[in-house]
Amino acid sequence: MNPDKFKSKSTKYFNKVALQNRTIQEPALCYDILMQYLQSVPLHGCLADISCGTGNMLKLISDSHPKDLSLYGVDLSPKSVEVAKAKLDGHATLLVGDVESIPLEDASMDVVLNMHSFHHYPRPIHALSEIKRILKDDGVLYFVENDFRHLNRIRANLMLTLMNHKKGDVKKYSSRQLQKMLLAAGLKPLLVERIAKHSVLFVCEKRYV
Repeated sequence: MNPDKFKSKSTKYFNKVALQNRTIQEPALCYDILMQYLQSVPLHGCLADISCGTGNMLKLISDSHPKDLSLYGVDLSPKSVEVAKAKLDGHATLLVGDVESIPLEDASMDVVLNMHSFHHYPRPIHALSEIKRILKDDGVLYFVENDFRHLNRIRANLMLTLMNHKKGDVKKYSSRQLQKMLLAAGLKPLLVERIAKHSVLFVCEKRYV
């Protein structure tokens, strides 16, 4: 299946999720935990949530941080962005966009979030390279993704194939695989921690060699 077909399926699925006002359980479990990490550091400047969905994480940040923190959200699903705009009520710049071509300037973000979206990316290293591109030299990436161990990963990926990737999911990964891809894209994990049953947080900086 070519990349555009994966993206089309993801867009259709998340447009439906947005219109139904559905909350996906595993990401929701991680919102408050990630907020604890964000509240432990002095946030400033510009923060972007890439693949922001309907803006739940941005709304939490907007409600709890100074208004001089500039917030941005990017998502492939137009309906998700529409719902996020209503939810944020002007407190964030929200854009329809592809993680493989993020509509933000080079080295413009102090903090980037990317949560539970990576398994939808048909060209994962390219997506991570785009995230690195928009990070400032001293910027930080908070990357949260499902961690599937060996047998569960094989089973999950087999099911994706049998179901013809109907929700746009491309592939499930282990935390070891995720770490290798982050490093390959020039992002160095400073912290790796399981924050929910199937979710791992990587806190990363730009990697220079």
